[in-house]
Amino acid sequence: LEPLPGTRELLAEIERHGLQVVLATSAPENESSILRDVLGVDDIVSESTSSQDVETAKPEPPIVDIALDPFTDHGHDGVLRAENFAGA
Repeated sequence: LEPLPGTRELLAEIERHGLQVVLATSAPENESSILRDVLGVDDIVSESTSSQDVETAKPEPPIVDIALDPFTDHGHDGVLRAENFAGA
C-alpha cells in the first residue's frame, strides 16, 4: 500500500495556505490508523474520523460532518476530496 505520488506535498501546501487538513474515512479505526501511517501526514492533519465515530458510515454523510464539526463555527470554506476505489 503506497500513497499516490505528491500526496504529502499537496496536503502540506494546503496547510501552508492556512487551511485545515481533515481526514474522514469509513474504514474501522485499526485500518484508518494504517492508512494514516502509510500517508505519513499526522503532523499535517488537524482532525480525523473513522467508522467508530458514527452509527452508519455509508452512504450517509455523518462521517464527513463529524470530521468537519470542529471547523464549521469558523465560517470557513473547505475542499472535499473523496474517492471510492470500489466504484460509485
